[in-house]
Amino acid sequence: GAAQCLKMLGDIYRMQAIYDEALDMISDAQKQFQTFGDQLQVAECLWSLGELYRMQKKNDEATELTLKAQNPFEEVRSRRGVANCLLTLGRFDMDQARYDASTQRQYQSVGRIVNGA
Repeated sequence: GAAQCLKMLGDIYRMQAIYDEALDMISDAQKQFQTFGDQLQVAECLWSLGELYRMQKKNDEATELTLKAQNPFEEVRSRRGVANCLLTLGRFDMDQARYDASTQRQYQSVGRIVNGA
């Protein structure tokens, strides 16, 4: 329960653009979920942390965390989570004018959703 509350509070701070507090809370929640072995929540936290860095234009950190989130989403067979990661990564590529990479990521995202990955 406490980890879920931390995650929610962190997401509220993220929406309010209070980044330092959001990073702290979501990082703490992620560590707790890791301790409990809740891979879905770990992945959700990693994705949220990636979004926080994206909002701050810290693309290297955002990309790293989004890639880290993708694996646990795949392990728990969360098609939505995998698709969100691929969509986010495609947006990073578009933002950096890497259109070929972006197109490939978007194609992967659609393929994984359609194929049930």
